[in-house]
Amino acid sequence: MAEKIQGTEYITEEEARLVKEMFQKNLKSYKEKNVSMTDEEWLGELFSRELADSISEEEARKEARETVEAIELYNESFKSVNEAAEK
Repeated sequence: MAEKIQGTEYITEEEARLVKEMFQKNLKSYKEKNVSMTDEEWLGELFSRELADSISEEEARKEARETVEAIELYNESFKSVNEAAEK
Protein backbone atom coordinates (compact mmCIF):
# COMPACT_ATOMS: atom_id res chain seq x y z
CA MET A 1 0.00 0.00 0.00
CA ALA A 2 0.96 3.63 0.39
CA GLU A 3 4.36 4.54 1.77
CA LYS A 4 5.22 7.27 4.22
CA ILE A 5 8.25 9.44 3.62
CA GLN A 6 8.99 12.12 6.21
CA GLY A 7 5.37 12.11 7.42
CA THR A 8 3.88 12.44 3.92
CA GLU A 9 1.97 9.53 2.39
CA TYR A 10 2.77 8.49 -1.16
CA ILE A 11 1.52 5.69 -3.37
CA THR A 12 3.93 3.14 -4.77
CA GLU A 13 4.84 2.95 -8.45
CA GLU A 14 2.70 -0.18 -8.77
CA GLU A 15 -0.30 1.62 -7.23
CA ALA A 16 0.25 4.57 -9.56
CA ARG A 17 0.34 2.22 -12.55
CA LEU A 18 -2.90 0.56 -11.44
CA VAL A 19 -4.62 3.92 -10.94
CA LYS A 20 -3.50 5.05 -14.40
CA GLU A 21 -4.81 1.84 -16.00
CA MET A 22 -8.15 2.12 -14.19
CA PHE A 23 -8.46 5.78 -15.15
CA GLN A 24 -7.77 5.04 -18.83
CA LYS A 25 -10.22 2.13 -18.88
CA ASN A 26 -12.97 4.11 -17.20
CA LEU A 27 -12.38 7.23 -19.30
CA LYS A 28 -12.85 5.08 -22.41
CA SER A 29 -16.04 3.64 -20.91
CA TYR A 30 -17.32 7.15 -20.13
CA LYS A 31 -16.62 8.34 -23.67
CA GLU A 32 -18.55 5.35 -25.06
CA LYS A 33 -21.54 5.60 -22.70
CA ASN A 34 -25.00 5.92 -24.20
CA VAL A 35 -25.87 9.61 -24.65
CA SER A 36 -29.21 9.04 -22.91
CA MET A 37 -27.43 7.88 -19.74
CA THR A 38 -26.70 10.53 -17.14
CA ASP A 39 -23.28 10.85 -15.56
CA GLU A 40 -24.82 9.78 -12.25
CA GLU A 41 -26.29 6.62 -13.80
CA TRP A 42 -22.99 5.78 -15.50
CA LEU A 43 -21.01 6.34 -12.31
CA GLY A 44 -23.48 4.25 -10.30
CA GLU A 45 -23.03 1.37 -12.73
CA LEU A 46 -19.25 1.79 -12.59
CA PHE A 47 -19.25 1.71 -8.78
CA SER A 48 -21.57 -1.33 -8.78
CA ARG A 49 -19.33 -3.18 -11.21
CA GLU A 50 -15.94 -2.23 -9.79
CA LEU A 51 -16.91 -2.42 -6.11
CA ALA A 52 -19.38 -5.31 -6.25
CA ASP A 53 -17.62 -7.11 -3.39
CA SER A 54 -17.57 -4.00 -1.20
CA ILE A 55 -20.85 -2.12 -1.57
CA SER A 56 -24.49 -2.76 -2.46
CA GLU A 57 -26.16 -1.33 -5.57
CA GLU A 58 -28.01 1.13 -3.36
CA GLU A 59 -24.72 2.32 -1.85
CA ALA A 60 -23.22 2.58 -5.34
CA ARG A 61 -26.09 4.82 -6.47
CA LYS A 62 -25.75 6.94 -3.31
CA GLU A 63 -21.99 7.33 -3.80
CA ALA A 64 -22.54 8.23 -7.46
CA ARG A 65 -25.10 10.88 -6.53
CA GLU A 66 -22.81 12.34 -3.86
CA THR A 67 -19.85 12.35 -6.26
CA VAL A 68 -21.79 14.16 -8.97
CA GLU A 69 -23.12 16.68 -6.44
CA ALA A 70 -19.58 17.32 -5.15
CA ILE A 71 -18.32 17.89 -8.69
CA GLU A 72 -21.17 20.29 -9.42
CA LEU A 73 -20.43 22.21 -6.21
CA TYR A 74 -16.75 22.36 -7.11
CA ASN A 75 -17.57 23.66 -10.59
CA GLU A 76 -19.90 26.33 -9.18
CA SER A 77 -17.27 27.42 -6.65
CA PHE A 78 -14.57 27.49 -9.30
CA LYS A 79 -16.76 29.62 -11.57
CA SER A 80 -17.51 31.98 -8.68
CA VAL A 81 -13.81 32.35 -7.84
CA ASN A 82 -12.98 33.12 -11.47
CA GLU A 83 -15.77 35.69 -11.68
CA ALA A 84 -14.54 37.34 -8.49
CA ALA A 85 -10.97 37.38 -9.80
CA GLU A 86 -12.11 39.10 -12.98
CA LYS A 87 -13.66 41.91 -10.94
